[in-house]
Amino acid sequence: MEDVAKGDNDVLGFRARFFETILLGILLVAGAILRFTSLDWDGLQHVHPDERHINWVQTTIEWRGGVHEWLHHEDSSLNPFYWPETKNTVGIEVPLGEPRRFAYGHFPLYLSVLLAKGLSQVGNLISPLGLPPGIGEVLNVYARTEYEHLTLVGRVVAASADTITIMLVYLLGRQIGGIKVALLSASFTTLSVQHIQQAHFGTFDSILTMCISASLLSLVHYVKTGNRQNIIVSGSLIGLAVGAKFSAIMLVIPAATGVVWSCAGKYPGREYTRGLVEHGFLLVCSGLLVFSFTNPFAIIEWREFFESIARQSAMVRGLTDWPFVVQYRGTLPYIYQLGQQGRWLLGWPLTIVAYGGMSWCLWEWMQRLRARIYGVKTGQYAVLFGWLIPYLVVTGAFLVKFPRYMLPALPVLFVFAGVVLCDMVQRWPKLGTALAALALVPTGVYALAFAQVYSVNHPWVTASESVYSVVPENARILLEKWDHPLPLDQVTDGRRLSRKIYNQQVFDPVARPDDEGKLTQILDKVAKSDFIIVASNRNYGPVGMLADIYPLTNAYYRALFDGNLGYELVHSATRFPKLGSVGLRSDPFLQAGMSWPRGLEPISDEDLMPGYADESFTVYDHPLVLVYRNQARLGVTELRRRLGSYYWPSND
Repeated sequence: MEDVAKGDNDVLGFRARFFETILLGILLVAGAILRFTSLDWDGLQHVHPDERHINWVQTTIEWRGGVHEWLHHEDSSLNPFYWPETKNTVGIEVPLGEPRRFAYGHFPLYLSVLLAKGLSQVGNLISPLGLPPGIGEVLNVYARTEYEHLTLVGRVVAASADTITIMLVYLLGRQIGGIKVALLSASFTTLSVQHIQQAHFGTFDSILTMCISASLLSLVHYVKTGNRQNIIVSGSLIGLAVGAKFSAIMLVIPAATGVVWSCAGKYPGREYTRGLVEHGFLLVCSGLLVFSFTNPFAIIEWREFFESIARQSAMVRGLTDWPFVVQYRGTLPYIYQLGQQGRWLLGWPLTIVAYGGMSWCLWEWMQRLRARIYGVKTGQYAVLFGWLIPYLVVTGAFLVKFPRYMLPALPVLFVFAGVVLCDMVQRWPKLGTALAALALVPTGVYALAFAQVYSVNHPWVTASESVYSVVPENARILLEKWDHPLPLDQVTDGRRLSRKIYNQQVFDPVARPDDEGKLTQILDKVAKSDFIIVASNRNYGPVGMLADIYPLTNAYYRALFDGNLGYELVHSATRFPKLGSVGLRSDPFLQAGMSWPRGLEPISDEDLMPGYADESFTVYDHPLVLVYRNQARLGVTELRRRLGSYYWPSND
C-alpha cells in the first residue's frame, strides 16, 4: 500500500511539474511576442535620443590591436569617454579625437557591439540558405549600415533581457512563496506595459532590471544556503548590474543585509565576525572584479566616470533648465510616480495590488521581527525590502521623475503582489480569486492594446511623408529646439529626401529670460516662416505648466493653437493604445492648461482618457505631431496685437 501511495504521489508530482512548465512556457512565449514584435517600430529613424546616442558611440567600438592598445585611455577604440582618432562609419559623423560624454553603463555597450558583430558573421555564413525578413534583418543579411544594424541588435538585447526577467521573477517568486506565487508574479511581468515599452528601446534599462533581478534572486538563495559560492555569484551579478547603470550600487544594501543575516545563522559566537568578514570580502572582491572587467574605463578614466555620474545627479535634482527636466517642477514626490503608474505604466489594478502586496508583506515581515522569528523567509524578505524601500525612497524623491526609473522596482513589487493574492486565495478563496482576476484581466487587455501602438507607422514618419508631399522645396519651416527636427530623412520611390531641402529656423521655447527680447525673436520668426512643426508636447507641456515662468511663450502657444497667429493646422499625426474601437488617449493640452487646438480632430467619445501621460512615456513611440501653414501672412505688428489678448508685456 505504501508503494502504491508513493507511486500516486509521484504521478501527481509529475503532473504538477508538467502543468507548471507548460504555464511558464506560455508566459515566456507571450512575453517574447509582446516584446520582440515590431523591432523597427520607428522605421529605424533613431527617434529615441538615448538609444541614438548609444548607437552612435557603439559604431566606434572596435577590438583591434592588443590589450595595451585596448586600455590606452585616448587611443583605445573601446573607450566610451573619448571619440577615436580614426573611426568613420557610413551614414554618421563623429567628432574624431574629441572627448565625449557617456552617462550609460559600459557592460551593455560592449555586449551589444559583440553581439552585433557576431550576428553579422553568422548572417554572412548562412545567408545563402534564405532567411525570414525579421531574422535576416537581425543577422544583417541585407547589408544595412552599422548604425541601423546596431539599433536592431540593441532592441533585440533589450527584448531578450526583459524576457529573461520574466523567468527571473518566476524563480524569485518560487523562492519566496511557491509555484502559484511564481506563476502569478511572472504573469504580471509578462503583461506589464512598462516592461513591454522599455523592451522596445535599445537602451539599458531592461538590462539593468534583468541584472538587478538576478542579483536579488541570488541573494535570496544565499540567505537560504549561506554558501560561499552563492555570495560570489551574488557579488558578480551586482558588479554586472552596476556596470549597466551606477544606480544599481544601491544593491550593496540588500547584499550587506544578506551577509549579516546569513552569517548570523551559520556562524555561532566568535565565529560570526570571521564569517562576516570572509563573506563580505568575497562579495566585494567578486563585485569589483566583474565590474572592472566589464567596465575597464570606469577605472582607467575614473575622473570622467564620476563626472558623468555627477552630471546625471545634477540633472535628476533639477539643476538644469532642459524641458524634460523643468516639466517636473511643482510635481509631488512619490505621488506623481504612483499616479503615472496607475494611469499609464501599469494600470490601476496592477498598481494597487503591487503596492498593496508590498504593504501586506512589509507588515508581515515586521510582525515576524517583533516576534523574533528570524528564519529563512524573514531573511529573504529583509533582502528584498533592503532593495525596494531604499530604492523607492531615493528615486521617488528625485525632482526628475522619468517613469523608466521605476522599472527596477517592479520585479519585487510583482512578487509581493503574487504573495498577497495567493495568500488571499488561501484564506478567502472566492474573494482572492476575484481580486487576482481583476488584476490580471485588465492588465492583459491593456498590454494587448498597447502592443497595437507598434503596428501603426510612427507619427513622425507619417508627418514627414505629409510634409514632403505638400511643402515646397526651400520653404521656411520653424522648428523647436529640444524636440526631434522634422521632417525625418526618408527614401521615397528610390529617392532620398532630406529636411535640408528646406530653410529651417529654430527657436528655444524654454530659453530664459522669458522677456521682450525673446518675444520679439519669436514673432519675427513666426512672421517669416511658411510652416511651423510642433513634433510633440516636449516644449509646450512645461511651458503651459509653468506659465508664471514662461508667460510670453505660453501666450504664443495658446494663440497658435487657437488659430490667432494666422497659421492653419494642415496635418496632425499620432497613435495610441487601442483595442477594437476603444482607444486610451491622453490630453497633453489639459495638463498644460491650454485649449484643444482648433482644427485638431477631438478625442472620440468612445475612447478612454485616464489622464495626463508623462511626456517621456509618449514622446518616443506615440507623440502627437502638429503641422501648421502660414495662411494669413501676418506681420510682426499684427502678430503682437493678436497676442495681446493672451498676454501684453509690461513696459517696466
